[in-house]
Amino acid sequence: MSLNTLKIGIIGLGNMSGAILKGLLKAGVLPENVVGMASSPQQATLRQAEYGVTCTTLELAQDALSQVDLLILGVKPFVMPAVLADLEGITLKAKAVVVSIAAGTTLATIGESLPNTAIVRAMPNTPALVGQGFSALSANAYVDENQKKLAESVFEAVGKAVWLEEGQINAFTGLFGSGPAYVFYIMEALVEAGLAEGLAPDLVEAGVLQLVKGSALLLEARATTASQLKAEVVTPNGTTAKGLEALAAADVSGALVDAVHAATRRAEELSKNV
Repeated sequence: MSLNTLKIGIIGLGNMSGAILKGLLKAGVLPENVVGMASSPQQATLRQAEYGVTCTTLELAQDALSQVDLLILGVKPFVMPAVLADLEGITLKAKAVVVSIAAGTTLATIGESLPNTAIVRAMPNTPALVGQGFSALSANAYVDENQKKLAESVFEAVGKAVWLEEGQINAFTGLFGSGPAYVFYIMEALVEAGLAEGLAPDLVEAGVLQLVKGSALLLEARATTASQLKAEVVTPNGTTAKGLEALAAADVSGALVDAVHAATRRAEELSKNV
């Protein structure tokens, strides 16, 4: 299905779902084919002005929901039970796809309120806010290949997407969902280190940003591994070698592994509690 004929409903228009909407509009979705649903009439008015699409509340959008090809559930996990309860009486189009970005809410949980429905669970990360996200997608048994392509196109509008078995979503969350915070943590530490060595704040902050950006682009351009590029920077007994020795002594690598493990376990706990 072409994006310019796609009819979309979005329940919840927070930062992430708003970023997805912006990406879809940029990719060719027509504003007149979108209906957004906010938590209150006041919020609906604000979101309508912000995004240039029709916005209302879920209670007032019953007829519109029956016409959409794609329904995005963009609410927080703690709001999802109430939203699913409201959707139980809705009849969706036969080939409609429901996409949820609520962390921890399983396909089975959504399917209890929307039986016999094509459902995709997605885990995007925050770089999607600037069109550079990395999203994991998992589908239930009712999703066919065309519907998978449609769901994939949604998240390709804000970055890259991969398909995983649902059992891998928590590990993806622990690494890539939480990963931007790990990168920012490292950047924060590098800024502090630069300041401690007497460099000017403006120089350090701009330099660390360029360091991370440039390193990522170099890795992408060279199409090699981080290990290989790391080795190319190191001169025996040189400055980088001494710096890496300090990182190894502090077991920074092990700490990052522990961080991913802890975040993954927490994602598993949240999935059981939703």
